[in-house]
Amino acid sequence: MSGAETASWRVLGNSKYWYRDEEMSGLALNDAIAIYKETGPKIVISHTAPSEGAKEILGDLNGSYFLNKHGDVESRTSRALQEMFEARQPSARYFGHFHINKKFLIGDTTFRCLAEIAISPLSEVFSAPKGIR
Repeated sequence: MSGAETASWRVLGNSKYWYRDEEMSGLALNDAIAIYKETGPKIVISHTAPSEGAKEILGDLNGSYFLNKHGDVESRTSRALQEMFEARQPSARYFGHFHINKKFLIGDTTFRCLAEIAISPLSEVFSAPKGIR
């Protein structure tokens, strides 16, 4: 699923360098939630994480870049992803947005945050991991 709120809007505001529609609309997110609940995917790939995963990522990171990201935890995209996660927990969740590599568990779901040019072995993606490897 694409999109996420970004800290750059705080800096770029209404300039030509800021993409105003970087998050999906509320209507599109509601549609995505309904499809997710109906299909219950085992693997989820999205630009950002559910609120709970975002809090886990940001919990021990310092610096102005990461401090500015704290507002993203409660963005409409993260809240929608959290609603999906609470409805059905997939085996694996892959996302970026935070520009770091980190792997962790929430319940039985393996979360994997990937930095800009990080890779994840296909064997990991398609084996639907149940734990940290």
